[in-house]
Amino acid sequence: MVAGKFNLTQKGLILVAIPLILELFFFGTLTYLLQETERQRNEAEHARQLIGHTNSVIVMVYNAISDLAPASLGSSEAVSEDEEFNEKLQAIRREYESLLALAITPKEEDDIRTFGNAIDHGIDVIADVHKLFGQLGKDLGSYQQLRKRRKQIVKLVKEIKLQVDGMLQPEMEIERRGPEKARQYADLLKWLIYGGIAGNIILALVGWRLFSKHIVKRLDTLYTNSRKIALGETLPDIVPGTDEITDLDIALHEMADALKEAAELERALTDNVSDVICSLDSNYRFIALNPACEQEWGYTDADLLGLNVREIIATEDAEKITSNLVKGKEESRNFDTRIRRKNGEVADMHWTANWSPKQQCYFCVVHDVSVEKQIERMKKDFVAMVSHDLRTPLNSVLNLLTLMSVEAYGSVNETGHKRLAAAEQDVTRLIGLINELLDLEKLEAGEIVLDRHEIGAVALLEQAKQSVYGFAEQNKVAIIIEPTSLNVVVDRNRFVQVLVNLLSNAVKFSEPGSEVRLRVVRGSNYVVFEIADQGCGIPPEVQSTIFERYKQADGANKKHKGTGLGLAISKNIAEQHGGTIGVDSTVGVGSTFWVKIPD
Repeated sequence: MVAGKFNLTQKGLILVAIPLILELFFFGTLTYLLQETERQRNEAEHARQLIGHTNSVIVMVYNAISDLAPASLGSSEAVSEDEEFNEKLQAIRREYESLLALAITPKEEDDIRTFGNAIDHGIDVIADVHKLFGQLGKDLGSYQQLRKRRKQIVKLVKEIKLQVDGMLQPEMEIERRGPEKARQYADLLKWLIYGGIAGNIILALVGWRLFSKHIVKRLDTLYTNSRKIALGETLPDIVPGTDEITDLDIALHEMADALKEAAELERALTDNVSDVICSLDSNYRFIALNPACEQEWGYTDADLLGLNVREIIATEDAEKITSNLVKGKEESRNFDTRIRRKNGEVADMHWTANWSPKQQCYFCVVHDVSVEKQIERMKKDFVAMVSHDLRTPLNSVLNLLTLMSVEAYGSVNETGHKRLAAAEQDVTRLIGLINELLDLEKLEAGEIVLDRHEIGAVALLEQAKQSVYGFAEQNKVAIIIEPTSLNVVVDRNRFVQVLVNLLSNAVKFSEPGSEVRLRVVRGSNYVVFEIADQGCGIPPEVQSTIFERYKQADGANKKHKGTGLGLAISKNIAEQHGGTIGVDSTVGVGSTFWVKIPD
């Protein structure tokens, strides 16, 4: 059997079929020999029965003739009684009938019937002789007939003997050869059994050899290959063949190649990524590092392997990293610390730490956020500068312009009033921009604490309407509030700020003569404020970005100016209320801005 010629199913069928065929042959031959032995035994037994019954008939005939012998010597007293003699003759006939019943083949039946005819004739002659003995002394002619019958009996005995010899010769041959044939078949059975046992042993050994060579050994190779994959070792050549084992080994090689490529890709990623990737044991000691460690921190593997991470953390952050790593065994942790680089510099780092119960270690990704932290500090400095160095002087300028417009420093002509009004408007807009920027920074920093109270929704809408009433009247846009009795729990000033931002946008982008509708809808566990306009609508590609800072609600229409901060502020206030903000818009039909807050 060649491994490459058959699949596993065919090999299994062959391994089962060959022993099965040989076993069937063995049992078939054994059955045949047993049947032949049984047939020989039956034939011998049948021959013995035929011979026995035939001899019994002959003996009975001889006995009947012997009973006549004394009478042939003239002793009439020795002659049996008629009834007893007739019974003997009937017994001969019954024995003959038993003999006839043993006939199996037509030839046996013909031979027995021929023998029976001779017996019947002999019985008739014996009966006549018996009758003649009874007439002795009464009729002198009986002696002459008796001598004649005696010659017939002698002749009859010879005929019967010849018939018996011819009839029993095959049976006697069967009986004679029966033991010899039985021994022959017994020897055949013995050798068949020995041969069957030896053949089964040889077949089992050959089957095991083939099974071991073409299946077990190759499966062991597969197991070894699977272990090598786990250890990352190179696999040997593919197991030869075209069966399922070879297919599985091909799959293992493909998997090994894929894993190797993935490992190489992973190594390439970890080796080339700018972030530090490291592993810490349960005692917070470094056990693995990527090359970025030397690039970012200045430490080599030899410097850090086995070193506790606290040794390179800024002193004031040492407890912080320990507490975060302890909590990191329960869930992934993100935290910031400062580390000391090898050159002595202190840098801000953002850590992402995950605990692996299986490996019993932390997997950490450390990103340098020094630039971000510096930008954040600069932003705070900028906001502080805007607040103190810009807003305060601008307020002073605004107050000066106001005093000049009311001619507190002397009369101003008409042109001067126009110039003062324009300057006052520009300064007011600039102060508003600064205030919005400061509000947004405070909201994003979480520095504003909401003061929530229950209030009627209509009151909020009315206050927002009053705030933009003049702007709406100037743009000839009607503001309609749908009646409602709903109450909400909000920070009144901040939430009105949201509504004012949304309402002013709706008015700004509405055509003269159109209307803006305000309504409040209750959901299952929330309340929705909706502000619907009939403006130009917002393109779908812009809707996802309009709530970001410095993004305009109308990306196509440049005639509407704005700071780009109003919607970003509204989003932050809505989220601080635990709600969401969004817009549904169709270009050319209008937009519906909505704010959903918990009920």
